[in-house]
Amino acid sequence: MNSQRLSGYALLLLMISCMGMTLASKKHFIDKIGPDGLVIDKPGEYIVCKDLTYAGTFVAISIVSSGVTLDFGGHTLSLTQDGAYGVVVPSLADHVTLKNGIISGPLSSTLTPTAGANIYFTQAQHGVIDNMVLKNGYFGVLLDNSSDIRVTKTFINEFFGSDVNIRANNNGVTLQDCVFQNTTDNQMVIGGINVGLYNGAPTGPITYPETTNYDIALLNCQHINADILIGASTTRGVRIDNVTSVLNDNTYPFTMFEIGIQNDVTSDVIVTNSSFSNMANQPNQNTAGVGIFSARNVLFDNVAIECNNNQEGDNGGEPITISSAGLILGENDVINFLAGASSVNNMIIRNCVISGGSLDAIKLVAPDNDPNTNIVIEDCAIADATANLINAQSVAGSAFRRNNLVNAVTGINLQPFADGNIIRDNAFSILKTGVILGDGTTNNGIVNNTFTDVDVHFTGSGVNGNFDAQNLP
Repeated sequence: MNSQRLSGYALLLLMISCMGMTLASKKHFIDKIGPDGLVIDKPGEYIVCKDLTYAGTFVAISIVSSGVTLDFGGHTLSLTQDGAYGVVVPSLADHVTLKNGIISGPLSSTLTPTAGANIYFTQAQHGVIDNMVLKNGYFGVLLDNSSDIRVTKTFINEFFGSDVNIRANNNGVTLQDCVFQNTTDNQMVIGGINVGLYNGAPTGPITYPETTNYDIALLNCQHINADILIGASTTRGVRIDNVTSVLNDNTYPFTMFEIGIQNDVTSDVIVTNSSFSNMANQPNQNTAGVGIFSARNVLFDNVAIECNNNQEGDNGGEPITISSAGLILGENDVINFLAGASSVNNMIIRNCVISGGSLDAIKLVAPDNDPNTNIVIEDCAIADATANLINAQSVAGSAFRRNNLVNAVTGINLQPFADGNIIRDNAFSILKTGVILGDGTTNNGIVNNTFTDVDVHFTGSGVNGNFDAQNLP
């Protein structure tokens, strides 16, 4: 039998199967969904053999059995009604795989979705979402009370709530080799990836459930106009590696990457080999490209944070000044739903590049009675801020060492309640002032730094309360 006849024979078998004749295997074929949806209650492989439309307002496909693979075969499931769910995996279903298809919701310029998700896993274990395209609606992927869930090689875009919401009591969620993208005219109420944030309808309140999410991984992913928010409720163990995030919307009001927006709830976060660039042009000085607002045990290694917005302003073609920080640590009292954040403890920022047109490249701020502590910024290239390269207020027991600080008004600006910090082995250049020691700064050591093309090495009313030694001109 030649290859042409074999291909035709395989197509004939598929057509016969789609008419209702199941082959002598565990494969089942799906070619329609009724107004009440479809329930899959037996294990096996289910293959979609034509595009499907669900016109109901509840659930298109419910999978209530373990051991199910739903292969869309490149076909599309279209949801036409606001608030509908595409595929729901509830009730302790184990080992469910969704792959090779498109689920599209009803988002349009005239419709604001208020609920629903293209895929919803709740009380499920060992689930896989692979090689899918999810677009339009409120949630792309919504997870509650589930464990060992993997989302791989999936493109997710244009969701009004969030592309992925890892909401409540999940353990072991991996997003790998995915693309999250929103256009600049999407309202992006919450953003791209959320961990631990509960939000209802756009007009309803944003709340923080008393829940815990453990062991979240975001690997080899691209984010375009899609932010990352981790730690609205208790979050322990986050791994982010090789993530590229680009923001092309100058009106976006939040940070590109937020960690820990409630007190003492986010810990053990490792961010490596990633970049966050083109932060928004906002006048709010407490927004940032990256914000770590309340967290413990955080490592940034080989991370680039670039405020490289090159749009032209009204001043003869010069880039617009971005009145924000590239990286902000500690209290954020401006964005109202981040008001519970306080301080950061035990964080290392190492081998990173932080640059661009921001007011402060790095800003550390916290309540006077709850300072940022044990912050280490080392071996970094920090450059091109319009005010301070490092602006530190209420920070204690921290170290700034072996950094190259280039091109700003001030290299390091220590403000009130900066106590017991060490500034050592840094290279300061092209600055008006190297180090400012403000009122209330005490016991800070400034040791073995070099200054090149710096007008004033040290200044400020707090100079006498600190010490310096072996600094080179």
